[in-house]
Amino acid sequence: MRVTNEQLKLFLADSNLIPPAPLDKIFIEAEQGKRELGPMLLEAGLIDESGLQKVYAYVLGIPFVDLTKETIPLDIYCRSFRSRSPGNTTSSHSNGRART
Repeated sequence: MRVTNEQLKLFLADSNLIPPAPLDKIFIEAEQGKRELGPMLLEAGLIDESGLQKVYAYVLGIPFVDLTKETIPLDIYCRSFRSRSPGNTTSSHSNGRART
């Protein structure tokens, strides 16, 4: 899924997160240069990365979950890596039985 420049501009304009004049200016530059609007807004300092991620999530209808202040237990963290290792022949959802 991708947020188009037009979708991003419309949402940012409707929500007043970025003033109209700089938003319009950068939108035109993005369209003319065939670039993505989001990274250009970051470069211009008009939005921070976290804010842009939240906007993308909202536009796409995906809940935004900020895990930066959450502590993930080490055993769960390590388990997620073991289940993705190339030599693993069991699925974490298969009760330990080998895949067939």
